[in-house]
Amino acid sequence: MCGRYRNVQSWNDLHGALELFLGFTGQPALNLESREQVRPTQNAPIVTLGEDGEPQVWNARWWLIPWFHKGTVEDWKATTFNARAETVATSRAYGDGFAKRRCLVVADGWYEWMGPRGDSSGKKQPWLFTAQGAQPLTFAGIWDSCDTSDEGRVPSFTIVTQAAGATLNDYHDRAPVVLFGEDWQRWLDARLARAQPPTLLQSPQPTPAAVPVSAEVLLGSQLFGEVGCTACHRVAGTSAQGLSGPDLTHVGSRQSLGAGILPNTRGTLIGWIGDSQSIKPNNRMPAYRSLQAAELNALAAYMESLK
Repeated sequence: MCGRYRNVQSWNDLHGALELFLGFTGQPALNLESREQVRPTQNAPIVTLGEDGEPQVWNARWWLIPWFHKGTVEDWKATTFNARAETVATSRAYGDGFAKRRCLVVADGWYEWMGPRGDSSGKKQPWLFTAQGAQPLTFAGIWDSCDTSDEGRVPSFTIVTQAAGATLNDYHDRAPVVLFGEDWQRWLDARLARAQPPTLLQSPQPTPAAVPVSAEVLLGSQLFGEVGCTACHRVAGTSAQGLSGPDLTHVGSRQSLGAGILPNTRGTLIGWIGDSQSIKPNNRMPAYRSLQAAELNALAAYMESLK
């Protein structure tokens, strides 16, 4: 399966790849959010073909809600953020989209967690899978649009998965269908949409590069956005573009914190995040006393990684 993926590429990188492989020229630049983790139900960029055959980049909800659903967003209970390649053409939820509404899911890697099944301790080891070399990749996707009773029209998408194959079975038995540039037109082309799944959904996938990553840093990067740090601080190459607080792009390389009053250690980072007012009264940073110890540790680990 694919339950988390990464997209940190810039608009210039995406635009260049689309122009090279799909003849993309017309769309104005978008401010793509650089994200270490994209999670189900979040909005994320996808690529579709317009009526004129021109590629279009736009945001949709990752967790497909099919067009025939009646009710609220939360009323849709089926787990539809992944679609199996083996049954996608005949599935009630995906079949119509497979025939008419294919997309490319903009990404540059995906995550799997290794550890005993049912382990909820948070100690599983995350691995990041990316393309070997610099070749741009996307995932095969299907999109839909549903008129919900609470949020109106909601566009959404799912990622197509297939058997992982020998090179990935040690990590998980399913993997997203990875499409490189030469396959993009073949997946999106409406003339192929009524056919059975093309061979690109059934052929062995290229061996990705597997890199172990820190679960603590991943959690910290997630919390950094969720608790509002991005509104005040800038981290170059990410969606954090705040201007009212210090630029944290290289905070992990600094020798001191708080305008030079503290050494830059894990302990002082945690203390500063949790209650900076008790250390340096009247500074502009709010206290985060409600965060748990593990969350403070994760935020500190993320900031230590910014070098």
